[in-house]
Amino acid sequence: KPQRLNRLIRRASSVLGCPLDPVEVVSDRRMTAKLSSMLDNISHPMQVTLTAMSSSFSGRLRHPRCGTERFRRSFLPTAVRLDNKTVR
Repeated sequence: KPQRLNRLIRRASSVLGCPLDPVEVVSDRRMTAKLSSMLDNISHPMQVTLTAMSSSFSGRLRHPRCGTERFRRSFLPTAVRLDNKTVR
């Protein structure tokens, strides 16, 4: 399915005459932004959980335990993996 969306984005890019980012780049950017806003907002319900997941040594987030494939592919584990890939 992402291949079809990327093909549509390429076609729209040629019609508009300006380069557009692929689906993966846009989703990674939005996931990172959402995770950082969750970490910065002290009134967010997941903020306590996310700060408890951070490592005191490296500043990276520890990956949550994933008992099922469905949870492993959900937002939180995916965003943590992406955030740890781009360590500050």
